Amino acid sequence: MKIIDSNEKVTGAPTPPPPPKPAYAQVKKNLIICNVSDATGCGHIRCILPFNYINSVFGKDMTLAPFITPIFIKQPDILLRSRSILFQRQMSPEHINTLRQYKELQKQFKFKLVYDFDDLLWGKNEFQGGDKFHGIPSYNFASDRVSPEMKEASLEIMKMCDVITTSTHYLKDYVTPLVDGTPVEYLQNTVPVYLWGRKERPPETEDIKKPVVVFNESPTHYSNEKKMYGDLDNAWRDWFIKAVLKDEIELHVMGGLPFFFEEIRSKVKIYEWLSAYQYPYVMKMINPHFVISPLVPNEFNSSKSDIKKIEAQANGSVPIGTVFGDRPSPYDNNIVKAPVDIDVQGIDELIKKYTERDLFNSIVMRGYRELEQQDRYTESSGFINKINSIF
Repeated sequence: MKIIDSNEKVTGAPTPPPPPKPAYAQVKKNLIICNVSDATGCGHIRCILPFNYINSVFGKDMTLAPFITPIFIKQPDILLRSRSILFQRQMSPEHINTLRQYKELQKQFKFKLVYDFDDLLWGKNEFQGGDKFHGIPSYNFASDRVSPEMKEASLEIMKMCDVITTSTHYLKDYVTPLVDGTPVEYLQNTVPVYLWGRKERPPETEDIKKPVVVFNESPTHYSNEKKMYGDLDNAWRDWFIKAVLKDEIELHVMGGLPFFFEEIRSKVKIYEWLSAYQYPYVMKMINPHFVISPLVPNEFNSSKSDIKKIEAQANGSVPIGTVFGDRPSPYDNNIVKAPVDIDVQGIDELIKKYTERDLFNSIVMRGYRELEQQDRYTESSGFINKINSIF
């Protein structure tokens, strides 16, 4: 047996492992902090509903993890992981200083600042008096609540952000000249399958004799307090009353009773203002044939999105919206359009046309296809990719 001297090199002996390297924390910038200022419909449609879905699918593996908060977070360990901070329609003058603080923190933590809005707040020459076609119309209660200081603050905040997102091309074009070169991105509204479902409406087997109709415009579209007809200052108001009194339709009214429907109060079903989570359930329960959204022409309405159209399509209903002709309307892409100057007889003819069984069924099916093809479902890959690219 060979005895090996301790000083003799042993060939084939394993190389000792290198000393361990110091451990470093692996930080992944995957958080989107969503500062939601509007807890009603807009805040849900633009932030809460889509980001809750994204977090439920992508948050577990930490690919993309949005979270909703009503407070401004400046905690360093959270900012270190944040890829974006979203401000949803912040417009308080006090928030200007908050954005300045975030701009300073941005130098260290390298997050993106994003601002989102989905309604027109400003009017051309509004601060010099304006006119009835610009800014928030007087029948909308926000016209008394959004001050000139708030409107100016919103623009100041936007200018400090890296990108602005908005819900329509019209709003994008409108705000771009006001924000000193800050990029503006169009981010369309969507409807979640997880709320509306994918169950298709069974086809009608006969012509519809007495259509179930939903008037789904909230009290922001008229004013009970000021007794202003607002977006019902047209033939639709008279048609609703006439059709109910003659028992031609079954009418469901969303958002409470308009003052001009007092005479038909006992003959219609009234729903008080519903949350974004309650609304789909009630719509599915009603199962209307038609969802009607009258508008009058003004800058504010031209800026609005077609959210009521896509909600109706997701529900298997036929949306009918007003088009203006000489200016954009959110319902220019509707399958069924109502001209702004339509009269009661014209409305009767329009409704009768689309109660024909085969035509009604074909429009309902086309509505489902549009939602799929145009990425109007929140779960659509095209919409998720757009969110990922912006934030």
